[in-house]
Amino acid sequence: MLSSRDETGVTTGAFNHRYFAEWFASALADQARPRSPISLLRFDVDDFEQINGSVGHRIGNAVLRIVSASVQRILNPADVLAHGGDAFAVLARDISERNAAILAERIRRTVHGLPLVAHDKTFHVTVSVGVAWAPGTDPAQASLLVQSAERAVRDAKSSGKNRVSTVIVE
Repeated sequence: MLSSRDETGVTTGAFNHRYFAEWFASALADQARPRSPISLLRFDVDDFEQINGSVGHRIGNAVLRIVSASVQRILNPADVLAHGGDAFAVLARDISERNAAILAERIRRTVHGLPLVAHDKTFHVTVSVGVAWAPGTDPAQASLLVQSAERAVRDAKSSGKNRVSTVIVE
């Protein structure tokens, strides 16, 4: 996968959000089977500002790189990961609603299982994951899919963080 810097200059090995948005629109328009299911997963590192505040930006940037690398290892080769700030997005095509929820839970568990050590203190990073799933791709649905994924991640955070929330886009 190509690597690019996000707007903060952190290289995570994931696409930046601007590139991802362009690729996402193109992928929807060029989908070989226009009615195949698609899912957009959006996840944020929970309490990232506190991480930066307590252990510093250098460690915070390392956390982003570790999260990115860990998530990339569990994705299918056709899935695309993007990063910007403390937020990530995954586009998974030809995926059932059930498998999108399973992938979101795998991401949540993978990140939660990462013991990180900074300043002789071990801590666990968590993510809240929002899933927007659509039974078929339609280029006109792109903004609705993005809005739905953002709403789902907000729901996961407001429900206590370190959770998965799913929205079906029809």
